[in-house]
Amino acid sequence: MDRRGRVWVAVPTAVLLGLGLMLIPVTGSFGELLAATVVMAVGNGLGLGIVMTLGADTAPRLHRAKYLGGWRLFADIGMSGGPLTVSGLAALAGLASA
Repeated sequence: MDRRGRVWVAVPTAVLLGLGLMLIPVTGSFGELLAATVVMAVGNGLGLGIVMTLGADTAPRLHRAKYLGGWRLFADIGMSGGPLTVSGLAALAGLASA
C-alpha cells in the first residue's frame, strides 16, 4: 500500500466484497455459498486496516490522536450499526424488507 498507493488496496477490496455479495443470491449449494464467502473473506483480508490507514492519511498534525479516536469511533459505529439496523428492520417489518 505504501509503494503503489491506497487505490491498489481499496479497489480490489471493494470489488471482491461486492462480487461475493452478488454471488450469494445465486448459490444453490453449500459449496457455492462457501466459495462466495471465501471470495468475501479474501477481500476483507486485503482491506484489513485500510480504514485506519485512510484516517491516518487525513489526520491533521495537531491533535492527531483525538482525530483518530473520533475516526475509529465512527468506523466502529458504522460496523456495528449495520447489523443492528438490519436486525431491527427484520424484527419490525420482516426479513425481506430488511
